[in-house]
Amino acid sequence: MHILALAFRILYYLIMGYGVTVCWQAFRASRKRAWLLVGCFCCSAFLHLGLSQIGKAIHRVPKERQESHAAATDGREIPIRGNRFILPVFPFLLVAGLALLAKEQAGDTART
Repeated sequence: MHILALAFRILYYLIMGYGVTVCWQAFRASRKRAWLLVGCFCCSAFLHLGLSQIGKAIHRVPKERQESHAAATDGREIPIRGNRFILPVFPFLLVAGLALLAKEQAGDTART
């Protein structure tokens, strides 16, 4: 796995973890239950991480071995391996928007 793919994967979980804390702080400031629902969305990344690890433990087949093959011109099979780069753009935008909403909400509750 490339360093960049690993860094993006770690960044994804850091962003979603920060999203959980932003939602919790906003819920404590405003007592609106919608913040808890958005926080559950951020927690879903960790649920997916846990379920994928359970699947790997049960089946004991790493993803690197699950590769497809292409046929060459002489009939041999050539393994095709691809690395996925998942850039966490949408979670970043979600958490940035939530941070702004939480900051505005905290300012509104401080004024009243």
